[in-house]
Amino acid sequence: MSLRLLKLSVLSFLVALFSITVQAQEDDDDWFEDDESHNKFSFDFHLHGNPTIETNYGFSKNSLNLLTGKFNKTNLAEIKLGYTNENNISSTESIMKYSSSYFGLTNISYKLAQKSTSADYNADMWRFAAGWDHGYGYKPGQKSAIIFYNGNAFTLSRLKIDNSIPGLADSLSLNMFRDAFRYGQKTEAGIKFQIIPQLVFSAGYERAQVFPRWLFWKWAGGALIEVATQSMIDEFVDKIVDSTPMAAPVINFLLKNGLSYGIYELRKEKMNWPFNTPAPFMTDSFKFGVTFIF
Repeated sequence: MSLRLLKLSVLSFLVALFSITVQAQEDDDDWFEDDESHNKFSFDFHLHGNPTIETNYGFSKNSLNLLTGKFNKTNLAEIKLGYTNENNISSTESIMKYSSSYFGLTNISYKLAQKSTSADYNADMWRFAAGWDHGYGYKPGQKSAIIFYNGNAFTLSRLKIDNSIPGLADSLSLNMFRDAFRYGQKTEAGIKFQIIPQLVFSAGYERAQVFPRWLFWKWAGGALIEVATQSMIDEFVDKIVDSTPMAAPVINFLLKNGLSYGIYELRKEKMNWPFNTPAPFMTDSFKFGVTFIF
């Protein structure tokens, strides 16, 4: 068995192991239906539900540990195509579960920024993503909702630096990411404001990392730690849903996004923390979006 085939086999095993909510959904004319399966942290993609188009625009900041130069300001433009599910979880409380899966294309570039500075590096990055968002929300009306979510995605990113790189150390560091598609991950926290079932406005904060190399076994070890911890939070929130449904959206939002932020903060210096690995290329973004659900 080749090393590549072995890696794919182990990845398939991880997907099967951590897909806590893998199950087919039946088409239903009713927009909301009772389903307890859509908020577990997992690697599965529920390509079922209502077709969704999401567009985002935002402001990004690039960084790389120990880099001496500075990046120019960058803005973000993004489109996502996917599917959305929304489900009532309580007959007495106005609480719902939210989940979505998507494929996305993102450009994070100095060319999108209105003003340039005298920074050292002009970064232009294109990114493909396959991801999912999960959360809980409040339904003040039959058609409107406020949703608190946590998102994760696998990414492939291609970084270009459109000017010369002064300094040998910075050149060696950035050349590990430039001019080729590199594997990475991202996490996202945000709030969605559903005006009507077909129209949603959102605001979110995203942390993304690009790996200079994909060190599979160390990545898998770090993923095990993250998934196990997120799953414990899922079980804890399930108990809150049973006892105090009104608290679930906010508690889930704070715990899951707090954990994600902490893990990605640790990964700023070691991309596969806790293992001794190189630093990733990091991008932090504030973004605002409009979603159309059909």
